[in-house]
Amino acid sequence: MTLLVSNQTIQQEIHKLGKNSQISQKKPYLQPQDFQRQLAFAQAPRHWTINKWAKVIWTEKLAFKLGKQADQVQVWRSVSKKWLLESISMNPQSGRQSVMIWGRFCAAHCAPLFSWMVT
Repeated sequence: MTLLVSNQTIQQEIHKLGKNSQISQKKPYLQPQDFQRQLAFAQAPRHWTINKWAKVIWTEKLAFKLGKQADQVQVWRSVSKKWLLESISMNPQSGRQSVMIWGRFCAAHCAPLFSWMVT
């Protein structure tokens, strides 16, 4: 016996389960031991004092990719599962051009931003 069901019916039933079609989040390729190291690194300073945090220099590097992103992956998930491993697509290097921006700041001051092109 063959059961014919439309795509719309399937999508409606998935929505009833609390799932929506989303573009997956992108993360670089990581090994299981990388997750443990990142967690330990993030938890280490949780009891720092304000004075210790004031000595930290914060930095950020952002890449703005130029051109169309053709490698988007759709996943069915609930909003709360956005960062679960099964909802993430890995992000290999693409070869597109990017504009990189880097900056830093601390409790005392902000430094100027730096930018450059990457191919």
